[in-house]
Amino acid sequence: MNLNSIKKSIKGDFTGGLTAAIIALPMALAFGLQSGLGPEYGLYTAIILAIIASLIAGTKTLISDPTGPMTIVAATIIAGASFSMNPETAWPNIIATFALAGLFQIVFGLIKVAQYVKYISYPVLSGFMGGIGIIIILFQWHSFFGTERPGGIIDIISDLHNPLLSPDLSSLILGGSTLTLIYLIPLISKKIPAGLLALIIGTFISFLLDPTFNTIGKIPNNLPEFEGAKLLNFDFTNISSVIVGALTLAGLGTIDTLLTSVVADNVTKTKHNGNRELIGQGLGNFVSSLFGGIPGAGSTTGTVANIKSNGTSNISGIIKGLILLVVLLGLGQYLQKVPIPVLSALLISVGIGIIDFKGMKRLIKIKNSDTLVLILVVALTVFADLLVAVGVGMVLSSFFFMQRMGELVDQ
Repeated sequence: MNLNSIKKSIKGDFTGGLTAAIIALPMALAFGLQSGLGPEYGLYTAIILAIIASLIAGTKTLISDPTGPMTIVAATIIAGASFSMNPETAWPNIIATFALAGLFQIVFGLIKVAQYVKYISYPVLSGFMGGIGIIIILFQWHSFFGTERPGGIIDIISDLHNPLLSPDLSSLILGGSTLTLIYLIPLISKKIPAGLLALIIGTFISFLLDPTFNTIGKIPNNLPEFEGAKLLNFDFTNISSVIVGALTLAGLGTIDTLLTSVVADNVTKTKHNGNRELIGQGLGNFVSSLFGGIPGAGSTTGTVANIKSNGTSNISGIIKGLILLVVLLGLGQYLQKVPIPVLSALLISVGIGIIDFKGMKRLIKIKNSDTLVLILVVALTVFADLLVAVGVGMVLSSFFFMQRMGELVDQ
């Protein structure tokens, strides 16, 4: 490679990393807030996971961030540990679960499980992503309208009508204008970072509407504190629930990351090393957890943006993490002014984007075994457990596949 090629590559990686950082900033804050820990912990993940995973780099152009599916599971674990009621007691369980999830991912990479992800059928993946999208939208529904969110999924669904009937007008205007900007800006120019611009404009609108809006709260403008020492207070009677939560996160992160790696391959016409990527993701999640970060995975949005902005190597992911670190240290005091309805609008747009509308419509229309698998996986994802949904979906898909093969043999 000559000098000009090296300069071009470095310039492309810097542009790709900068673009990925701009996209990641509002999402990291939103996912951190949704997790229940706080917006800064989403930002910690976007920094630490991105840098460590990119250093190992099984997929050269992959960008790692907090993601919707991982955040939903993390939020369930955090709520189950009663973090909001007693943070000091909850922290050891939360950190142990997230750290163990990272270790499980490293093991998955070492035993080479990446080759098996391709056997997950399309109805299972479509139903799973659809269920995740629905959960994200439901959890932000009340915040978008400026009303108090009830407890679990069933409570939220049974109370969906109340925010519509009696919304907080200022919150509705703020959330609605933010959501409109998110979809309007790409129609004007796809080069403008819609999420970040919508966040900035939405925050300015909030000052005009109501300066007393609920905001995301204080964000430290210093390096993350080491939280790993809290593991010394871990109660081993909780080990079984920690293992189950860690396996769920590790399995989900594996699927999420490897699917993003496939997308990167299709765009760049290259081939990733899935098992190496899992080791990088696992190590990144492990280290991130020791600083309180929520688990993350490969981000399709950030990865595609990186590639489209001429990112060609793992340096772009490292640059992305370093840029967000500079943002944390320099702008933390300003980020705390972002209103809750603005972040709710951002998350609702993520939920809508995750849902595979075309695929689900096609699968429902054909009315066969794939339709049954899709509906069951969506229902289990929303009302039961993400890993159970994937497991049941895979078993059913395998059964129906064998049934079809048997019918062909008998003919």
